[in-house]
Amino acid sequence: MVQLTQNIKDKSKSAKSLTIIDNREDPKIGSVSHQNVPFEIQFKDNQMENAVQEWFLSDNKKLGNTDLFCSLKL
Repeated sequence: MVQLTQNIKDKSKSAKSLTIIDNREDPKIGSVSHQNVPFEIQFKDNQMENAVQEWFLSDNKKLGNTDLFCSLKL
């Protein structure tokens, strides 16, 4: 499971939100192998959009006025 632990602080305090729009055909991130056993890399409940937004809000208590969007395509 992907855990977002690094700081995503908006030092300018201009951002109000960070929204991820996942337009990928295949939502899978990938897989890794440990001792010849494959493991799928994924976000909790396969909800990348929610995980990133919660991560952003947890690091930014004082919010600005700008909504940020990130669109993923592949």
